[in-house]
Amino acid sequence: LHFYSPAAYEYVRKTFM
Repeated sequence: LHFYSPAAYEYVRKTFM
């Protein structure tokens, strides 16, 4: 998965972290 949107990226980071 690779997100270019800042919001999506932050969401993914919070989900994985």
